[in-house]
Formats: sequence, structure tokens, C-alpha cells
Amino acid sequence: MPKSSHRAGGSGKNRLLAHLANDEREALASKFETVSLLRGTALYEQGSAVAFVYFPLSAVISLLTILEDGSSVQVATVGNEGVVGLTAYLELERAVVTAVVQLPGEALRIDARQFAAILTARGRLHGLLARYTRALLWQITRSAGCNRFHSLKQRCARWLLSAQDRAMKDDLPLTHEFLSGMLGASRQATGVIIDRLEKGRLIQTSRGTLKILNRHGIEPLACECYWAVKGEGDSF
Repeated sequence: MPKSSHRAGGSGKNRLLAHLANDEREALASKFETVSLLRGTALYEQGSAVAFVYFPLSAVISLLTILEDGSSVQVATVGNEGVVGLTAYLELERAVVTAVVQLPGEALRIDARQFAAILTARGRLHGLLARYTRALLWQITRSAGCNRFHSLKQRCARWLLSAQDRAMKDDLPLTHEFLSGMLGASRQATGVIIDRLEKGRLIQTSRGTLKILNRHGIEPLACECYWAVKGEGDSF
């Protein structure tokens, strides 16, 4: 659960909401609350009802597919460019993925039922969500191919670059165990990749933290999926 909350005074830090007209943005702001999200917190589980819709401010959220044996793999990442909990917009009763806080930070939260009621007005927000959903689906389908055909090193580099993009800082609070879960790989295999990146002076790790030292050195290691998804997101 979120660590703490208070009524939101605005929504300027979320780039999707920043595109709304002032009257729509102000109407939403009165229904938002700002919550602090801790790393590893599940906002909702695959197959469960979604109680809240989240617009990340500084937090980064992973969308995961969970298999019957309990293993998981990340299919999309959402930062302050988007929204988490689109079941209300898509008119779905249950979540099709699990949403877990990848990097801690703040988000704006609104009750899913209130959000669904607001969408009936079909203002500019409805159109923005349609465009964002297209970008998110592009990311999910691209991730399916990436997880199947690209090496763990390529996917790890892509993950680190995407996390840095959304966190907008070099220091990322994460562990080998958490990263391996996001990549759908064993902790041992992920540790080998991290060790190689560290020996190459591309990253630096300490207890619970990974620091990006040389982004330009990591970029050539990432698969083309990083650039494809980034380009689609930037165009949105």
C-alpha cells in the first residue's frame, strides 16, 4: 500500500495530464490525492479488480505478466509520461497484468469509479488516453518479441536506459534480485551481466543502489527495442 497520502494541489509533473485543458485539469485535481509509493509495492494484481488509477509523478511502475508457476516478466514500464490502471478506460472488470513499483516516488491517485465517471464526458482526456493506450500496446508487443529473441545483456541494458529516462537521475534504488524479477531471469544470470557492466565502468553498484556511470557506453549494448519504444513514446 502507499506509504502516505495528501490531497493533490496540481498535476503539472505528469506529462500526460499537462496536455489537458485547464478546466479539465482543475476538475481532476480536486479528486486526486498524492501518494508516496515504495519500491516493490503491488498497486494491483493480475486478475484482480483495480481500485485506483495512478498518474506517476516521480515513481516508475512495472507492468508484469505472472505465469502459473509464479515466475514473472516485465512487459511495460510507466513513468510520468503515462497512467497505470487503464481498466476503467478499457471497460475491463479485471487487470490483465500486475503493476509493481519499480522505482519509488510519488504519484497522483484517483478512485477508479470516479475516473470512469469522468471519462463519460469524453473530453480531451479521453482522446489522450486513446493515444497513450496505443503507445503502451506498442511497448507491450515490442517487449514480447524482445523477451523472446534478445539476449539478457541487451534486455538489461534496455531496462537500465529506460529506468534512467523515467527516473531522470543516475542513481537507481534497486537490487539484483528485483532487477532479475523484472527481466524474468535468474538472479545468478543477472548478476553476471551486472558484474560485466561494473567491470566495464558503465555502472556502479552498492547495497540497494545502482548508479549509471556511462550512459553512452550502455546504449550500444541495448537492443533496437529501446529506441523503438522510446521513439513511439516521444511521438506521443
